[in-house]
Parts: sequence; structure tokens; C-alpha cells
Amino acid sequence: MVLNFLRDFQAKKVQTEKKEDIWIILWLLFYIDYQKVVWCIYKKWFLQYRYFLFDDVLSQEKNTFFILEKDSSQEFYEICWKWVKNQDWKYIGYIYDLDINVVHKLLHIYIDTWYDFSLDRKNLIKRKIIKISVKAILAYEKDFIIIEDKQTIKENKKTLENIRKVFINIPEPNYNLNFKKYE
Repeated sequence: MVLNFLRDFQAKKVQTEKKEDIWIILWLLFYIDYQKVVWCIYKKWFLQYRYFLFDDVLSQEKNTFFILEKDSSQEFYEICWKWVKNQDWKYIGYIYDLDINVVHKLLHIYIDTWYDFSLDRKNLIKRKIIKISVKAILAYEKDFIIIEDKQTIKENKKTLENIRKVFINIPEPNYNLNFKKYE
């Protein structure tokens, strides 16, 4: 079973064990060492944010999570809405959504690459969302994530092929692409 941030978590209510409303879930936290989503951040007061872990959930109803409220000083990585760069350090977009499995391991990230313009009259401007497997993530930096971008690899392959046509003495180049990293 795959859980999705926008569908399963965002904007759900958070309540204490005494059924007191706290706020709603805004985004997720990530534990880099284990490639695992630890839980959600909710807003308590203006410009003050808190979070709760999976262990703190007492029960869950359709649109509400009942939690045991406690303080924690552990640092986690805020993964939602981070900027994404490819291996050439070019900005691609930002993280729009996440897929996690039942044990909360990260499976896929969805990258919003802004808008594409098309010749279709009905969809002149269309939002482009790319789904990338967690295996394509190269590094987690403070302000962004670096991924291996297959589009850049394809463009580099075409450039190498064009160079090979110009120079006759270049042997057959090797293009090892691992498409198992991408969905």
C-alpha cells in the first residue's frame, strides 16, 4: 500500500488525546539516515511550528489524527517544497508531493517543473509534474535536493552521438543508462 502526502495527510486535523483541536498538518519531516518519513509538522501559533512522530499517534479517524503531545529536541529534514537540482546543479523545480509505503519509507518524489506550453488549444499551459524514484536522489543538502536527471543524460547522449558523427576515429560510445531508477 502506498500513502501519498497530498491525498492522505495534508490538511488533516490534529487533536490532543483530550479531543482539543491543535491545528492541521502542513508538511512532512524526513530522517535522512534511514530514508524514512517520520511524520508531520502542524502549526500551533502564528509562526511557531511543532511536529509529532508516528509513535505519538494514539488513533486516527477519517480526517483527524489524535496525538500524544510531547516535546522533542531531535532534528529532522523538512522535505516538502525543497528545491531540486540535477547532477549538473541546474534547478529543475521543487518537491510537490511524496509517496511513502506502509512502514513510512520514501518511495517517490513528485517534482513540479512549472508549466509547459503546448500547441493544443485546450491545454495551452499545462503544469508538468515529474515522478522520480528515491533511487535517483544523489544528495540531500540544506536548501535543496540533488537528483540524477534522466532528461539531461539523454541530451548528453545525443550530443555525444553528434560529436561521433563529426569525428570518424571515435569508436562506438557506451551509453549505460539505468532506467530502473525512474518510473
